[in-house]
Amino acid sequence: MSISVVFSSRGADQILEIEIWWRTNRPALAERFTVELDSSLDLLERYPLAGHVHPNRQVKGARKLLMTETSHYLYYTYDSGAAQIEVIAVWSTHHRRGPKLTP
Repeated sequence: MSISVVFSSRGADQILEIEIWWRTNRPALAERFTVELDSSLDLLERYPLAGHVHPNRQVKGARKLLMTETSHYLYYTYDSGAAQIEVIAVWSTHHRRGPKLTP
């Protein structure tokens, strides 16, 4: 069974902001975030439970996967019945707190 990946509007907006930051502030490494994001999504398509459980009252079943090269967490949910991963947030590990997750 093939697993599809979708993005919440918030998750998609955060990805765009991060890609712009890398292009602006690290032009020699501009593709690093995108390459690591693609690699992380490929991993999750094969092993959707690879991320750690992230207890959250608002979003049941939230998980997070560390993107080590770019120091970001990829927050997502996995619906095994629909065979779908939804990326709900991408957040820098340098923030003191994680993002407010909403369904």
